[in-house]
Amino acid sequence: MVSGLRRAPLQGRQSLGTSTADGLREWFVSREVVLLQLRWATLPQVERDRALASLGVTLGEDLPGLPKCQLPFTQVPPQLLAERRVVLKRGVAHVPAHETCALASYLFDRSLRDSMQKGAFMMQSEQHRLQLESVRPLLDRLGRHADACVSRRPARAATGPDDVGLSLTNFNQMLRSFPPCMLHMVLHQRGGQRLKFQGLLQLRPFLRRAGLDLPSALRWWEMELRRDMHVTKEVFEKDHRYQIEHAYGACGHGGGAHPFGCARIQGFPAPRAGQVHGCPFQRGHEGQYDLAALLGHWGLEPQGVDVVVRAARDGPPSRACAEFFRATHPWTGWGQHGPVGHPNTYLRRSMAALATRCERAAFAAPAAVAP
Repeated sequence: MVSGLRRAPLQGRQSLGTSTADGLREWFVSREVVLLQLRWATLPQVERDRALASLGVTLGEDLPGLPKCQLPFTQVPPQLLAERRVVLKRGVAHVPAHETCALASYLFDRSLRDSMQKGAFMMQSEQHRLQLESVRPLLDRLGRHADACVSRRPARAATGPDDVGLSLTNFNQMLRSFPPCMLHMVLHQRGGQRLKFQGLLQLRPFLRRAGLDLPSALRWWEMELRRDMHVTKEVFEKDHRYQIEHAYGACGHGGGAHPFGCARIQGFPAPRAGQVHGCPFQRGHEGQYDLAALLGHWGLEPQGVDVVVRAARDGPPSRACAEFFRATHPWTGWGQHGPVGHPNTYLRRSMAALATRCERAAFAAPAAVAP
């Protein structure tokens, strides 16, 4: 469906996609989108352009201040529009290069679902049903395997390009990819001081968007909040459980909470005593912490600390955040092409950069020679 991205035979996958079971269909689509995202990080630009063209995206000429990736704004993921991650001009959306993975995931998801619906309709006809009899045993085995995968898979918190599969198992490993604002709150809480109201509002939906499901979130929040000696089991059940469930849409209006973008976070009220919400690079948001000491605690070398502190002092917070990314991901070169604009985008880019580094290391490693 997207040439250049998937080389394996599609017959088995398409047969899974024709299933009428909602759970199986959702599992199939989500796994295919994750596979696309993993492959996207390693593709050369030529292959990316070819894949985007196969999805109906126009690759125009580079214009001053406008990316070359263009399509009608009605076809852009609503999330990118809401968070102002694309440039709109006369009804046309110009998508920056660093957001093409999110765009390709959205268009591929929609295309795959349309193909599955057509496949399910075709299987209702007697003619096509007879043609499938020869491969029926294979389809049955694939269906049973997929059903088993679905039954073992917990309900995810959110689906979309920013779902990086965060879980209790990989939380500490992924923590190194958290943006500074979220890393600051997690480590502050692990020091035995629970987050206050504004910090909870900021962190809960970020974790949800990153993929932490509700049962895991309840366990994680109880464990972290109870590091504060004043938060007992009874206090957690009374004051925090409902708010976490509400953020996931399990109660209340049912829509779930959406994570804040960088502009909104930078506009939060300045933290008071005991608070750590907001952006650590926004002037006035330092709270009780010294920025240089904080960066050193996060593992930055003195040279990197100086660069980030200078950027935070002399420029907008987005510049300091970009310098922090560059200091913690030196193998990416320039790293970020422009400001991030959203904490979950930072997390996704960091995960992609780490994956690229691992693949390069594996490629460069000498092959084992048989004796």
